[in-house]
Amino acid sequence: NVWEKLNIKSYKSTKEIITISEVMKKAISRTADILKIRVIYPWVDTSFIKPIKKEKNWFIKEHGLLNKKIVLYSGNMGLTHDLITVLKVAKELDGKNNEFQFVFIGDGVQKEKLMSFSQKHTLTNVLFLPYQDAEVLPYSFPSADFGIVSLGTGAEGLSVPSKTFYLLAAGAAIIAISEVGSEIELLINKNNCGISVEPNKTIELSSFLTS
Repeated sequence: NVWEKLNIKSYKSTKEIITISEVMKKAISRTADILKIRVIYPWVDTSFIKPIKKEKNWFIKEHGLLNKKIVLYSGNMGLTHDLITVLKVAKELDGKNNEFQFVFIGDGVQKEKLMSFSQKHTLTNVLFLPYQDAEVLPYSFPSADFGIVSLGTGAEGLSVPSKTFYLLAAGAAIIAISEVGSEIELLINKNNCGISVEPNKTIELSSFLTS
């Protein structure tokens, strides 16, 4: 309550309020003049991250991915990120549809669990890689045909992961795993640039990939 009162006081004294999503704008407008609020989305240096043809991308060649449709997750594998849904889809497609490769880049407390799932089911279409150096990002992001963005339940109105815009700049379709009402869902629906599915909706995600 104290924090909210301080926010209200702050909002009243400002000339302009800047936030990074329409969902956040709506939330702030409950205690501030909506005419003061402006949305500026996170940005990407598109001279640094841009599409690269697969046959010219050394990252793809180095990891044997040239003839694959790549589903990429790159970043922190925290407890709030629903990535097991992606692995369940990989399990469903493994041996049935060999054109897909699921690539997980990064680390985090959930990584061991994800790797154990992959090993338990002897998945041949899943690759785990460590965090990549900054100079690799202009090649790892454009390797993706589909980029995973996952938001934990409760964060859908509070977060817009910057990797969303890195993946878009790289030319990837977005697969958002989030509860209904997230900014990413709104962006995807407005711009027809992927799909947003709720956690555990493996059938919906699998259908999207194979359709």
